[in-house]
Amino acid sequence: MNLLLDNTGLHRVHVVASSTSGDQAVTLSDAVAFLHFVEHILFSDGMIVSTFELPRIQQTSAEAISRLVSHGCVKLPGDRVLLSSEDFSDADYAVACHNAAPSIQEDLQLLDPATVTRAGRLADFSTKPLGVTSPAMEKWITRSWSVSERRDILSTALQEKARGAFDFIVAFHDPIYRLVRNLASESRGAKKQFSLAMLLDVVFRVAINGQLAKLRRCTYAPAPQRANVTHETDHLFRHALERMIQETASDGQQKATSELIRRIIAVERLPLPMLAIHFLGTRKTSSPLGVLDVARDLRDTPDVVWLRKWLSKWESIYNSSDLDSQERAAREIADFRDSLRALDERTSLFSVLRPEVTSSPDGSMGMSFDLTGFSTPVAKLFAKLSRRRVFLAALKREVLSDQELGARICGFMGRPFLAR
Repeated sequence: MNLLLDNTGLHRVHVVASSTSGDQAVTLSDAVAFLHFVEHILFSDGMIVSTFELPRIQQTSAEAISRLVSHGCVKLPGDRVLLSSEDFSDADYAVACHNAAPSIQEDLQLLDPATVTRAGRLADFSTKPLGVTSPAMEKWITRSWSVSERRDILSTALQEKARGAFDFIVAFHDPIYRLVRNLASESRGAKKQFSLAMLLDVVFRVAINGQLAKLRRCTYAPAPQRANVTHETDHLFRHALERMIQETASDGQQKATSELIRRIIAVERLPLPMLAIHFLGTRKTSSPLGVLDVARDLRDTPDVVWLRKWLSKWESIYNSSDLDSQERAAREIADFRDSLRALDERTSLFSVLRPEVTSSPDGSMGMSFDLTGFSTPVAKLFAKLSRRRVFLAALKREVLSDQELGARICGFMGRPFLAR
């Protein structure tokens, strides 16, 4: 599966990877973004970031890509690279904006003004230390605009690249303009209006990027900083799978024994990047660049290749526009959920299974189990027990039961973490 990444997410990876001293702390949110990028190295077929940005954003992204390529952690055989920039035209962005408008309208209708200040702080955090210095939506919050003014803005909006896409949508879409103005009227004071503008920036950007990804037959993978602000989180089958594992633990009142893991699960909208954590735990590293080197090395190992092929198959099904395919992917995740819950049952299986001795024509003896009357999930588990189910069950126990896991993550990152 090919991915479209946020420039924001790439910038956070660049910040972490550029830290040269073990005394340089990284925020917990940046560390999570970094670990999700490790998963992208392990399991994606390719990654792109858009160049349809203002020059300083383009420059930072270009520096990040150049550093990662020259270091070798995103290089593939045959002079190919796993991560590259992708050009989008004004026409591409116009199509993406038109296609994104319905979901933006829905998000604005569901927005609770009472939560704007808190969500706005998260949105503000998602742009630091690199990114916007003032929200693009601020102009639409501070005053009303006439029809003729909006028409003039529409004609030149995309000259401002991605930042102008916000103006483009509000200028042509009357219902969105009215929703923005209504939200502005309910947000009294400069502080609340700034928070609202920051929040709207993220809502618009996530919806637009989702449509840009479709233009390049990619799947949009939002940065954790943006996912924390919106509900657009499980774009990837891999993320839906990881979330299912977290939820089965919650259903059974099972909590992670590591304080750091509990903290990540509590504050992050994206699921815990447990696949990255699992595979990194098999190697020793002591710096962010060392982690990326190990991820690139692990990418070619048999276990990761096997898992990547399986995930790629289901990513395509999960992100299909065909409803039957989407339902098939949902059933696959539900099937895994039943299996994991069955494995959590405390019942001694051999005390309830009835062994049956069988014989073959050559006189050899064998043993099978009579599953008649046994609970459907467990019967299904034994009938279809596969390498994938065994792996996911082990993964769940590893991530949730290891008291030292938080310390090990800090160890292989080689950096202390800050709370946010």
